Amino acid sequence: MKLIDNKRGYKEIIIIDDCEFEVFYSFSDSLRKKLSIKYINQIDDFDTVFLGFEFKNSFFTLSYNVFLGISIHPEKVELASEINNQILVEIFSLINN
Repeated sequence: MKLIDNKRGYKEIIIIDDCEFEVFYSFSDSLRKKLSIKYINQIDDFDTVFLGFEFKNSFFTLSYNVFLGISIHPEKVELASEINNQILVEIFSLINN
């Protein structure tokens, strides 16, 4: 697991680079319990899943792609604020323990 500064100005947590759907759903359940969140929307495509959630009044997306793996990033990356990035660092600390 690693926290990266994306070239477009937002932070992103790379959870796993390569995995199956089952690993994604297991991780999403673990994340839900650890952060006490609810998934508020879901986009499910052939090879990609996006689960939206709110944490500390900011919105994030748990993403899965069969080629890219699992990551967490601000919901609207083009509008990501410093507050979103700080909360993402907090999420990283919470799930990395």
